[in-house]
Amino acid sequence: MPVVCWPQPFLPCFPRCLPPTDLPVTLLVFFRTPYRRAAIIGTGLLLAGLAANVPGFYFRGHYFLMAMPAIALLNAVLLLVLADRIKGSAQVQMLKLIPAGIFVVVMGDLMARNIAVWLEMTPAQVSRELYTYNPFLESPGIARYLAAHTNPDATIAVLGSETQILFLAGRHSASGYLYVYPLTEPQPMAATMRAEYFHEIETARPRYVVYFNQLSSWRSITVPGQTQQAVDEINAWWHAYSATFYQRVGVVDMMADQPSQFFWNEQLSDRTNKLPAGISIFRLMQD
Repeated sequence: MPVVCWPQPFLPCFPRCLPPTDLPVTLLVFFRTPYRRAAIIGTGLLLAGLAANVPGFYFRGHYFLMAMPAIALLNAVLLLVLADRIKGSAQVQMLKLIPAGIFVVVMGDLMARNIAVWLEMTPAQVSRELYTYNPFLESPGIARYLAAHTNPDATIAVLGSETQILFLAGRHSASGYLYVYPLTEPQPMAATMRAEYFHEIETARPRYVVYFNQLSSWRSITVPGQTQQAVDEINAWWHAYSATFYQRVGVVDMMADQPSQFFWNEQLSDRTNKLPAGISIFRLMQD
């Protein structure tokens, strides 16, 4: 699960994502060593990667992936410097094995923790393991249905933050809000954004609407009481609006230990699951 740091400032998030050994390595830029050039390049990449996280002031853990190439380079420099230092020590010959030992331990730890993901699981299993009920596996099937039942210039609405549906279907969004996290965050424009979101969808009257009944698709952070109130407001609007103008033509039941089940049109009567659907697809009634 990514570390959710907003609205915390940059510094509380920074130490979680940067190994503590990398900061001392950056000091090599001030010394004339064989690895000074590598340290300069690594430090420059590190600063660029960290600076790339600043726009928008959203500091979530996975955003710091842009600093990972620099971190890898600086770690390599650290091992090389350590190896050079040990070569100069004639007192303890076994110390020469330390850099190789560190490398073996790190690689062994990575293999032990990721062997199943790297070598045993299928891509579908990996997606479910890493991203749980985020609907990445279900998105292509939904997008194919939408693409087959709409014209290329048609718009669709995605109620949630699953923008991959729009990309995979090759259709434009009925609203300018491609994802809805800002509509449920504790910020002064949230209520105005929700009203604008409702108005844009009602005005566009998209032929299809994909509704995600998953809290992870609606909020990036949770503020007790306030977040749920915002989500409830969106749900109340949609249930009232869809009851008048839309009919449900598709349902996706997401399963933890087996493939998700898709029900389209007349297949809806075959659905035996009494729980609320994880994903519902609606069509404009006049169509």
